[in-house]
Amino acid sequence: MISVGIDISKDKITVCALEQGSKIIWKPFDVSLKKNRSRKIIE
Repeated sequence: MISVGIDISKDKITVCALEQGSKIIWKPFDVSLKKNRSRKIIE
């Protein structure tokens, strides 16, 4: 099983994923919620 963690704050979203047994699949990374950067992600 894979668990995905998503932390949403005012300025950014932090995402990470773990496989069963706490093996890291995705190291935590941030996605900016500033207007210009969010537009690029959507496109």
